[in-house]
Amino acid sequence: MGFSNSSLLIYYSMYGLFLSVIGTVLGFILSFPFTKAIQQSQKKIIALPEWPIMHTANTFIVITLIIILSVLTSMSAARKTLTGLPAEDKKDKRKHNKTSILEKIPHLWNKFSFGMKWTIRDASYHKTRIILGIISVCGSFMLLMIGFGTPDSINSLTKKSYSDEFTYSYKYTLNPAVDQRSVNELNKELDGQLIETLQARVAFAENDVYHKPITVFSDGNFINLKTVDGEIIKDDGIYITEGMANSVNAKKDDFIKVFPSFSNQTYTFKIAGIIPSSMPQSLYIKNKCFMSSGATFKPTSILSKKYIGFKDDGRISQTVNVKHQEDNLIDFSHAISGVFTLMKVIAFILVIIVLYNLGVLSFLERTNEYNTFRVLGFHYDEIRKLASFESILILVFGALLGLPFGFKFLSVYCDTFSNDTIKIYPNILAINLLIVCTTITICSLIIILLLSMRIKKIDMIKALK
Repeated sequence: MGFSNSSLLIYYSMYGLFLSVIGTVLGFILSFPFTKAIQQSQKKIIALPEWPIMHTANTFIVITLIIILSVLTSMSAARKTLTGLPAEDKKDKRKHNKTSILEKIPHLWNKFSFGMKWTIRDASYHKTRIILGIISVCGSFMLLMIGFGTPDSINSLTKKSYSDEFTYSYKYTLNPAVDQRSVNELNKELDGQLIETLQARVAFAENDVYHKPITVFSDGNFINLKTVDGEIIKDDGIYITEGMANSVNAKKDDFIKVFPSFSNQTYTFKIAGIIPSSMPQSLYIKNKCFMSSGATFKPTSILSKKYIGFKDDGRISQTVNVKHQEDNLIDFSHAISGVFTLMKVIAFILVIIVLYNLGVLSFLERTNEYNTFRVLGFHYDEIRKLASFESILILVFGALLGLPFGFKFLSVYCDTFSNDTIKIYPNILAINLLIVCTTITICSLIIILLLSMRIKKIDMIKALK
C-alpha cells in the first residue's frame, strides 16, 4: 500500500507505547487503594501519628523504564518483519530441516509418540515462546510460594520458639536489690530455671568487635536449644545462633573474647556450636562453663511455668507472659497476610494472562497445520491432544524450575524480614505446596481447554488458502 518502513515502525511501536502507558497509569492509580488496605492491616501492630501515602522518584523511574522497554520490544518485533520484500514476509522462514537435540538420540526419540515429536520440533522453531512460557510458570510458582510460604515461615517460627526451644510460661525479672539466697529460694518455689542476660562487647576477630547479648543459664527444663548437628548445649564452650554467626562470619571452634559491660574483665571462650534458632539472636553459655572462666553468675530472671504476681512479691520487678508474646507474633502474621494475598492474586493473573496469550499466539501460527492434519484424516480430539502437548510441556518444565527457584526466592524473601534479633527460616506446609501446584495446573488446564475449543471454529477453506 506504499507505507514506508519508518512509518510502519512508528505505527506498530505505538501499540507498545499506548498499552504500557495505560497499564502503568492504571497500576499507579490502583496502588493507592492497595497501599491503603495494607496500611490498615499494619496499624494493628505499628503505632504512627500519620499514615501518608508517598511515592519516591523510584516509582516514576520504574514507570518510565516499563514504557521504554515496551516500546523497544514493539520496535524490535516490527523491525524483524520489515526486512526484505513484503512477499518474502508471507513465506514461512522456519528451517524445517533443522533437527532437535533429542532427534540425535534415536533410542529415546523413537519412543516418543507422533504428537510429542511434533511438539518438540515445533518448540525448537519457537524457542522464545517456549522460554517465555516456562519463565511465566516459574515466576508464578515463585510468587505463590512466597504468598503461602512467608506466613507459614512466621507461624513455624512461633511454634518452634514457644513450643520446642523455650517451654516456659512466665519470665520473672528479678529485683536488682535481691540477694542470691532469696533468688535461690524463689527459684525453688517456682521450680524454675535461672538465667542472666548481659550486654557485652564481643571480639570475633582482632578488629571485629560487636555489642551482642549473652544469655547465661543454669540447668533446667525450659531452654531446649540444639545445634545444627542436633546436639544439646553442654558445658564445653559458648554457643551462637546461626543468624548472628552469619552476620559476623563466625564458625564453630573459633575463639572469641567477651568484654562485659560495666566490667574491666575479659573472658575467652571457644564457639562450641551453631544454634539454628529464630529468636532471640544471642550467644548462649551454661553457668558452669561461664563461671569456670572466672566470671560471676548473677541471675537476672527466672523461667517457670508457675505464676506469681510481681506486685505480691518484692523479689520480682516484672512478669512477662509468654502467651502475650506469642499472640503478638500471631497478630503480626495476620497483619501482613494482606500483602501475601495480593501476591497470590498477582501470581494467578500472571499465569492466566501470559499462558493464554502465548497459547493464542501458538494457535494462530499453527492454524494451517491443524487444518492440514484435519485434511489428512485426523479427528478433532486427536488435534486437540496435539495442541495441548506444548502447554503441558511448558507446565512441566516451569514447575521443575519453579519449585527450586521458589524455595530459594522464599529463603531470600524471609531474610528481608530478619534482623539482629530475629531470623526467619523458610518453610511452607505440604498442603500449601500442593495448593500451589494444583492452582497453576488448573490454570494451565483451563487455558488448554479454551484454546482447544477454538480448533472447531477454524474456517478450513480460508486457513488452507
